[in-house]
Parts: sequence; C-alpha cells; structure tokens
Amino acid sequence: MKYFFCVLFLAFPLRLLAVELVTIYGKVVSESGEELIGANVSLVDGTSGTATDSNGDFRFEMLNVKSQELFLIKASYIGYQSSIDTLRDMKTDKKDYQINFVLSADVMRLESVVVTGVGIEQETKKLGVSIETVRKEQVEDSPEVSLVSALRGNVSGLEVRKTSGDAGTNAFFRIRGTGTISGGHEPLVIVDGSPISTRTLDSGGRETSERGHPESSSRMADINMDDIESIDVLKGAAASAIYGSRASNGVILITTKSGTTGKTKITYKVNYGISGMNKIYPLQKHFGQGDGGDFVGGGSYSWGKVLNVKGSKWFDSSRAEDDVYDHVENITEIGNNYEQTVSAMGGSDKTTFYFSMSENYERAHWQTFAEYKNTVSTVFGHQPTRQIPSDFLRRTFRLKGTHFLTEKITLTGSMSYAKVEGNQVIRAHSTDGLAKGLLSTPPDFNLRPYLEPTTQYHRSSTDPYPETRDGDHRWNNPYWVLYELSQTQAVERAYGNMKFHYNISPWLKLNYVLGTDFSLDQRNDIMPTGT
Repeated sequence: MKYFFCVLFLAFPLRLLAVELVTIYGKVVSESGEELIGANVSLVDGTSGTATDSNGDFRFEMLNVKSQELFLIKASYIGYQSSIDTLRDMKTDKKDYQINFVLSADVMRLESVVVTGVGIEQETKKLGVSIETVRKEQVEDSPEVSLVSALRGNVSGLEVRKTSGDAGTNAFFRIRGTGTISGGHEPLVIVDGSPISTRTLDSGGRETSERGHPESSSRMADINMDDIESIDVLKGAAASAIYGSRASNGVILITTKSGTTGKTKITYKVNYGISGMNKIYPLQKHFGQGDGGDFVGGGSYSWGKVLNVKGSKWFDSSRAEDDVYDHVENITEIGNNYEQTVSAMGGSDKTTFYFSMSENYERAHWQTFAEYKNTVSTVFGHQPTRQIPSDFLRRTFRLKGTHFLTEKITLTGSMSYAKVEGNQVIRAHSTDGLAKGLLSTPPDFNLRPYLEPTTQYHRSSTDPYPETRDGDHRWNNPYWVLYELSQTQAVERAYGNMKFHYNISPWLKLNYVLGTDFSLDQRNDIMPTGT
C-alpha cells in the first residue's frame, strides 16, 4: 500500500511539467497584401489572444499542454471572413511558433456601424434614421479652419453659410432646412459620446444668427480635424428618439482617433495655402462724386461729372485723364494660411494611447500697409489696434487613452484643449462696417490717407475735410475700419470625458460616461469717437 501512494506522488509533478508557455506570432493581411491593423487573433477557446499592431503583426503567449494533439487559432477582422488555422506537433521543445493569416473580404457582412446615444455600436440599418458617413480623408485634406466649412459639399442636405471671408469667421450650418420657427436650427454635435457646445456669441454675449451682430469664430473651429477618425451625420427629427429633443435638427457624431497596439507611431503634417477674393462685384468708373452730373464735394452719390477715363465711350484723348481708384483691389491682397500637426499613437495589449498637438494660422486678404504699422495716432494717443487687420490663430492639444482592466471591463478617457486668438473686421451689418464704405465711395475719391493730414481726424468721401473729431460720415472710410476699429477674441476651451464599459454578457452591457465642456471667452471691441 505504501508503494502505491509513492507512485501517485511522483506522477503528479510529472504531469505539471508537461505544461509550459510558448509564443505564437505572425502577421494578418488581406488578399491584396494590406496589413490589417487591430485584427483579433486568439485561441478558439478564448483562453489566450491579442490584436495586431500597426504593422499587422501579432504575438501572444499560451499554455502548451503537450498531451493535447492540436490547437485551433482564429483570426477575425470587421468586413473580412474569419480564418481558423491549426497548430500541430506541439510535443517538441520549440518555444516559438509562427502562423500567418490571409483574410478575404466578406461583402455580405460589410455593414456600417454607428455609436448610439448610449455608447453602443449599432448597425445603421437598424436605427431607422437616415445616416451619412464622412471619411476622415475628406476633412483632413480640407484647407478650411472650421470643421463646419470642411463638411460643405461632403454631406447631402447639409447647408453651410459663412458670414464672411475673414480669417476664422463663423459658419452656420443646418440639416434639411429649418426645423423650428423660434428655436435654433443647428444640429446637435457629439464628440466620442459626449455633447459639446457649438454656440457662437457676439461681443455682447448674445447668441448670434446669420443676421445677428458681429461675432467671433464658431466653437466648431476648436476641433482639430486631424484628430477625427470618422463623422456620422444623422438626419431628420427621428434622431430625437436616440438623443432627445436637442437632436430635433439632426446629429453630427464625431469619433476621434484612438491608439493601437504595437510600436509607437509618430506623424508630422504641415500644410500651407493661399487665399484671395473669389469674385469682385463690378463697380462703375465713369461718373464721379456728385449728383445730377455736377460735382458735389462731400456728396454721397456717384452721379457727378463724367470722368475722362480709358474704356469710357466719352473718353477724350486730348484732355487730361481723370484719376480713378479701384477701392476693392487697392485694399485687398493675397492671404495665406498654414497648419502643422504632430501626433503619436501606440500601446500594449492592455493600454493604448493617442496624443496630438496642432497649430493653425490664417491671415485674411486685407492689405497691411507699411505706413500704418507701428505709428502713433495723434488723435487717440495709442498704438494702432493691430498691425494685421484680420488673422486667426488656433493651438490644440489632445490626449486619449484606453485601458483594458479585464476582458470585460474597459476604461477610456479623452481630453482636448484649444486656445483661439483672432482679429476680425467689423462686417457690413451697419454703416460701421467695411463693405458699406468700400462699395459706396465714388471712384474718383482717394481713400488714403484715412486721417486728414492737418487735423488727423477721420476722413471719408462724405466728409473729406473733417473739422471735428465726430465728423459727418454717412459711412466709414474702409481703412479707418481696418486700422482703428477692433474686434478681438481670446478663447480657451477644455472638453473631454471618461467612460466605463462593462460587457456583462453578449446581450447586456453597462456604460457610464462623465463629460465636461468648459470655455473662457474674452472679447475686446474698440470703436473710437468719429466712427
């Protein structure tokens, strides 16, 4: 009897020695040879596995029970048919085993999905809402500063209106026309499952519309388009069933980029572009300042004497040619913009991260004259409000991370910070605006200098020789608007969220999302006496 127990005791540790760790590695590609990033590779029984890195490679460890004759390993990827391969002859002393997968596209299962209001992916055809998806390449390659402007022409039924061509100015947008008479018409914008504010306020803190007061840039301009992975646009009031009453005008769902397992990948991107006037409204150059064919100094009409200029049917080569000025061409020039972004992504099987920083600068197409730089105004006793009439600068920072606590519990956090600064020209909502004086000034009146040389008061075609600071101006000299009137903004904004996801069972999931959106908006409007 003692001998029998001794044999059992010796056999037990021998059984443990037959179990050891081995490494399984390889690559997952498509039929065309494209490396599939994020493909799942695991044992069919689910005991071990991983996801492919940015090069399509995978590596994981598994327990090799030498008494087991074979192991089944499965590779799967969205839109592709799964593949199962077999590992045999595992009774040797090898520590590493290589296996490669080539996946075929599965057209029948290639269904687009969207993240719903409760943070769960769902096939679009099951939502009962019209959905249109915008690829990240469609917005990444756009020269626009604001995401709203970049969506123009990429989404059917989306109407986008820019308030002006100035640097960083606002763009209003709506889906399928006006959805309400009294309320706002812009759709709800959701970033990574959390709603964000897109309100645009004027200098008095009032929410603006297309016909409102002068305003700063839209808060949609705070989003760096290089951080976007995909955009889904939900159209119609049916979206309210998922996202509530705020979605009655539709929903724009933005999913940002996330990290991937594997080596850290660093990307640097730089863009440079130019801008100019697309179309100039034609103005007459045949009649001077005055009324009824007679010259009227300080008059507001351009029906004075006939001007002797080339191209006119009344041109007389024997007479001296009159001086005429192309006010629009003289005050504009070629603008420019540049953008640079640096990003990094990577991670391990347990934790992934994505990080980016960007800078975007846009200079409008208004002239910057040397004589108006770094000079002191004798009237107001201060430096000119700005050297460049209209420009826009945005700097952004974003960090996003995902950590897999267990196979069923996932934590995800993201944080974005944006700092926006800009100068904007007062637009033509009244006589204060630039366009009114630019288009109303007679062609034979020279707008420069905008300060009367003797008194240094504001001069215009309706008051060319001002004797008082207030003057008698029916409209402003456009150069006065550019270099004395000022509307500046400085916005700092931070927004993000934390997500807790618990996959309780295949049919039951628990999601908890905590988000924040904080902004500090400072405005400075200067409108001197004499405006």
